[in-house]
Amino acid sequence: MACRCTEKGMCLRDIDRLHKAKEYAGQASENDNGMNSELNGGKSIVPASYTSETEGELTSSIDEVHDKVSDKISGAASEISEAIQRVHEKYEAYCIEDKAFHEEQERLALMGA
Repeated sequence: MACRCTEKGMCLRDIDRLHKAKEYAGQASENDNGMNSELNGGKSIVPASYTSETEGELTSSIDEVHDKVSDKISGAASEISEAIQRVHEKYEAYCIEDKAFHEEQERLALMGA
């Protein structure tokens, strides 16, 4: 049993940073959805006279890249959420140990006084 005040502070800082990262991932997801809407909207308004033989390949390539980006953003957001949970669990364990330590120190101080 030991004082865990330092570790608790580190956990709180990590949790704060992870929440900020989760916000950034959410913003990236929103931007990604907006970009996808714009791309899909652009596909439908090109007049047939301006399309080329490779348009389908280009559109397919854009969709494929977009799907990969979307998957990466989603995966990162999921990993961040899992990290928040793990750090929160560690923080709670540190709180229990720290409380017991300080209560014992206080008890010993009262006995010695």
